[in-house]
Amino acid sequence: MHVTTQYQQLQPEERLIIANLHPQGSTIRAVARIVGRSLATVSAEL
Repeated sequence: MHVTTQYQQLQPEERLIIANLHPQGSTIRAVARIVGRSLATVSAEL
């Protein structure tokens, strides 16, 4: 059995939220929770 994982790119709106929240002092974990993405995804974006 072969299991595949489907990845979805960040939407432009999500990128803006990440770009705005992190410099304001929000932690990566908090930003990830807000946009509904994994910690690794948000971290890679930064």
